[in-house]
Amino acid sequence: MLHSRSIHRFSVWVTIVSLVVGPGCSRKFWREQADRDTYEAIAEKQTDERWLLPDVNIVPDARSRFYDPYDPDCKPLPPDDPAASEYMRCANGMRGYKSWHKFGETFTMENPQWLDAFGISLDETGQVDPAQAHSSVELSSITLQEAIELSYIHSRDYQSEIEDLYLSALDLTFQRFQFGVRYLEPTTGISSTLSSNVTGAPPFPRSGRASTTYSTGTSNLGLTQLLPAGGQWALEIANSTMWIFGTNNQTRGSASDIAFSLVQPLLFGAGRHVAMEGLTQAERNVLYTTRDLARFRRSFFADTASSFLQILQQRQVVSNQLSNIDRLQTQIEIQRVRDGRKPFQTSAALRRLPDDFEIPESLEGRVVYDDDDGFLFWRDQSITDAESDALLAISDDPEYQRAAALIVEFAGEGNDPTSQSALQLLTNLSNAENTLRAQERVLQDLQDAFKTQLGLPPDINLEIDTSLLEPFELIDPDLSEVEASLTDTLQIVDRPLDAPADFDAVVRLIRELDRLAGEVEDKGLDDVLAEFDPVEGLIESGRSGISGQREFTSEEEIDRVRKDLRRDKRLYRVAQSEFEAAVRDLETLKAIVEGGSAEVAFQKLDGNGDGIIQLDELSDVFDKSLRTRLDIDENEEASIEELTEVVESIAREIREPMLFATQSLEVVQAGLRTELIGVNKFKLPNGTETPTIQEAVRVGLENRLDLMNAKAEVMDARRQLEIAANALEGGLDVQIEGSHTAGPGAPRRLNFRRDQLQLDVGLQLTTPLDQIDERNTYAEALVSYQRARRDYMAFEDTVKTQIRSSWRQLEVSEQQLEIDRRTIRQAAVQYDSAAQNASRGNQANAFDLLQALGSLLQAQNSLIGDWVTYEVNRLDIYRDMGIMEVDSLGIWQDNFYQQGQSPSPDPGFNSSEPPTDAPFIPDEEPSDEPTFPLDSIPEAPPVRGPEIAPAPPQAQRRFRGLDFARFRNIGRRSSTGDTVVAR
Repeated sequence: MLHSRSIHRFSVWVTIVSLVVGPGCSRKFWREQADRDTYEAIAEKQTDERWLLPDVNIVPDARSRFYDPYDPDCKPLPPDDPAASEYMRCANGMRGYKSWHKFGETFTMENPQWLDAFGISLDETGQVDPAQAHSSVELSSITLQEAIELSYIHSRDYQSEIEDLYLSALDLTFQRFQFGVRYLEPTTGISSTLSSNVTGAPPFPRSGRASTTYSTGTSNLGLTQLLPAGGQWALEIANSTMWIFGTNNQTRGSASDIAFSLVQPLLFGAGRHVAMEGLTQAERNVLYTTRDLARFRRSFFADTASSFLQILQQRQVVSNQLSNIDRLQTQIEIQRVRDGRKPFQTSAALRRLPDDFEIPESLEGRVVYDDDDGFLFWRDQSITDAESDALLAISDDPEYQRAAALIVEFAGEGNDPTSQSALQLLTNLSNAENTLRAQERVLQDLQDAFKTQLGLPPDINLEIDTSLLEPFELIDPDLSEVEASLTDTLQIVDRPLDAPADFDAVVRLIRELDRLAGEVEDKGLDDVLAEFDPVEGLIESGRSGISGQREFTSEEEIDRVRKDLRRDKRLYRVAQSEFEAAVRDLETLKAIVEGGSAEVAFQKLDGNGDGIIQLDELSDVFDKSLRTRLDIDENEEASIEELTEVVESIAREIREPMLFATQSLEVVQAGLRTELIGVNKFKLPNGTETPTIQEAVRVGLENRLDLMNAKAEVMDARRQLEIAANALEGGLDVQIEGSHTAGPGAPRRLNFRRDQLQLDVGLQLTTPLDQIDERNTYAEALVSYQRARRDYMAFEDTVKTQIRSSWRQLEVSEQQLEIDRRTIRQAAVQYDSAAQNASRGNQANAFDLLQALGSLLQAQNSLIGDWVTYEVNRLDIYRDMGIMEVDSLGIWQDNFYQQGQSPSPDPGFNSSEPPTDAPFIPDEEPSDEPTFPLDSIPEAPPVRGPEIAPAPPQAQRRFRGLDFARFRNIGRRSSTGDTVVAR
């Protein structure tokens, strides 16, 4: 039976062993230690303002879609594939680990809280339906700055770049650890043996007792360090203790050993260039990835801004197409009105009349044959079924029957009387609408791709801010609305050709024209007149502050603008004169119809009250044009019905100069606004002139971060050549080994006695006889070095090519913009002229009208396209030159893109201080209480929802304070009246 003291000592040893070989330090401890060392290594690389980084943290923003809100060291299980999950429960007939669900499981891969900012709540089961929830997100009027912030929050690519930097710094911490003093793995063990009739067991005294138990405990502790020159020393302390437990007593004996060694290579593996290569490369790799992240932030802005501008361009293309369709519809309406108010005839080609051709009495005056041109005419708006039968019955001649059938088909009852010009416009309208559908689809595809680029689901509702397109709104929408209203006014008096004029409808038409006259004056004449001043100021100063800085490149360009400005003023005066003449006639009509009835109006003109209007009865207060339009002389009279017809006709005629004046003002406005569209000049920082192509290349070669890395990688290949060459050498190591042993009974304090110290010194030689593998590695290193040199040369040439190409495209795009300005002016004047000619009834000008509309649309699309191309290339050349400096918000520090931005804090780390965004370290362990109760899966142990940890301070960072509140849809009601929530 063991003694109580023996049992106690044995229990102490068991406890010590359990602590040493147990789980060791916690996950949290090692994670925090890794973060501290890694962020410190990253901070040390912030030595140049060209690659300063404002925020390096692998913990995403708490608003991010991929932020993980759970305890970092006790993460719940993610959603699993149902079929694959079976193999976690049972694999090859063996039961799997049953405690997989001890930390709970999540119901979604996404951060379950990221939709809270948009007012989308979890349903009663604690889940979110991604399809419905994502489609409920509303992001409206997103500016470029807000898009950049959203991308920094949600972009998976940006997060991966940060993690790459973290991982490279993590590798560096291990390389640094290699050259520090390291602990050897401690070992502790206990062994027991049982023997009987023991006569002695040296070094223990002879007991002579039977049934004696032996227990032995051993423990080792050591230190080692790798030296920069390739050597390595190690020191190990070992202690052995034996207990002998007998029937009546116990005996203990201890022995301690101290062993040390030193190995220093002299050939293979010797030298700092070999031993420190891993550390050197790791240090350089962190610098490389730091530069890569800095360049990625520049490329990230350039790519996001380019996509933003391309969406704007496509939006403007759609807007231009809609404007083109509106103009077509306006011209179609004008054409239809004109076709419905004038005698109309339908014709068909007929080379000769048949011999039995004879016009029946019922069709006399309406069927006419033109011998000169060879056409058969039907002179009426339409043809009835009875008239069709009579026309077809005139002759059985095949050619005649074909011509008559065409007339019946075109002029039959139910067919609108439509001229050839109107048909051409309708055909063009159908094609334009098809084009619009295709352009809208392209816009939707670009928007979906942009959402994905930002890291957002493509099914959310996102609309970007279009304020950058304001300079390309060449015609004020208010003025366009006035034009559309003038076009629609004739619908007020629309009536069949044989129906009498309606006086009440005529009064409504005159009142509507009077209202629109005020709008033409306010939104047309006054507003357009005010737009002359900025252009005149542009000519004087040579610069405009709208949509960039328009700068004239030559005196010829200034002369061209002066000439166009003089033409604009002439066109403005003509439009003003036509409008004022129309207003005078309108005042006359207002005076006639102000009584509100046809009788009162007639009495104003019937001086003697005999029921007819004679020439001498017309007072001088009425415009003499009314006398002419009434078309009466001393022998003719006008009745009340004729007066109504004339007033309606005059109102229709007044509308025409008002409409022409409006269209002319639109032409003037488009020309003036086109002149104010400028570009953001490409200049070097603190420069005043556009650099030459050679200067741009020189600056690019000096500042391109990835080119710096490529140059450094050539040196990496050169060092690897030395490492491979070192492997060809033989091994010659100096080895020094020693030990000191203190036997049983030795004092507790170490006493190094010479007779207890053993020291061995020797050389170990390895001859390089079989070095084929090392030879091949050396040959490959030689080739790799030469390839690295060539790759750098090729990359340098690529950088030069990129810069030179962007520089040329900038120059070409700026020249094209000047051409676009001239083209838009010419197309606008062409459209105005063609529209007026077509409105005057010249059907031959329908083709000119369509051509003018197409030219105007193409010129507008070219203008926005060339401007976007210029700006995208400006982004590219600054990025490719390495001089695109972005602030801590991720926005390029350029005046155009910094509009409306608040001052940004200085980016970067203070290399002497730890990073401000240190990783979050939770103070408490996760609670056992479930946050999201989940149903257990079949045949699985009960599961509970994971506890969501509070968002760490650095995960609550605000890049620019994006106001998510304005994107919320809380309180938005569905068609049933229920509040919209995710189901």
